[in-house]
Amino acid sequence: MRVFLISLSNTYEQVAGALQVLGHTVFLQDELNGAYSGEDWGKSKVLSTIEEFNPDVVINNMPALFLPSSSNYTYIGNTQESANLELQKWSARQKAQELGFNLPSVLEECTMNTVSTNHSNTVFLKPKGLDPWHQTWKIPASTNISEHNNSFPEDIPAFVEEDIQHDIEGGCIFTMKEGSYTIVKTQGYTSRGDEKILDGSANWKDGGVASLTLAQETLLLDACTAWLNYAATLGGTYEGEICTGIKGTDIYWFEQNSRRGTFATLTGSAQDWLDSLILNVSKASSISWDFNF
Repeated sequence: MRVFLISLSNTYEQVAGALQVLGHTVFLQDELNGAYSGEDWGKSKVLSTIEEFNPDVVINNMPALFLPSSSNYTYIGNTQESANLELQKWSARQKAQELGFNLPSVLEECTMNTVSTNHSNTVFLKPKGLDPWHQTWKIPASTNISEHNNSFPEDIPAFVEEDIQHDIEGGCIFTMKEGSYTIVKTQGYTSRGDEKILDGSANWKDGGVASLTLAQETLLLDACTAWLNYAATLGGTYEGEICTGIKGTDIYWFEQNSRRGTFATLTGSAQDWLDSLILNVSKASSISWDFNF
């Protein structure tokens, strides 16, 4: 099979190699060789490369890169509605509250470049809708917020959330296939969000994995199952992760990523991974993703 993969770098390299060992012909396009989701030229570049490669299947792991389906190959990717669970963070958090999640308090509504300089504690800045980065930014208490503001263009609506100082971050990794889903793994993380600091952090990878207690696991699964039952109504075939903060007996909504995250290694059969997206989503129950920090 000829498989065309689209993702950020440090995502599918290992999978591509494993598929090739199984006899598949694989082309991986990431942001380093043209798969840039923020501009029309990026979309044109991807479509041109797909045409040249002549794939049997295209797996698009970049939610902001909207590609048309085709009669020439099987297309695996988000619907716009499922992509918006990641890209439209303001509306997603409202829906999460409806489905039972607690929400971090909103300290202000602003734009990406007009965050108040009066915040004395660590806060998290999120775009309300589509922007060039599609991510949350951590602003530590020691940050010069004026300089932080200068790193962003004008007029991108945003909001600022408090740091809830959670006990542990709870993640729910899943595969969605056109209305059906499989929870691949639940995971605890000791991360405090330093990977989201604008200038980077030499120590952000120190925030590793940790075991959830039975109570935390139950809390996470109950909340994420309610969310995934809703997400399933929006269609799309994609991998993703729900990110939450657990504090005592409360679970807080952070975000959904409508894509396979970076810096993880597939454990299990690459063929099962491929089949879970093309044939039967239950195949995802035999695989796992483990961080390769």
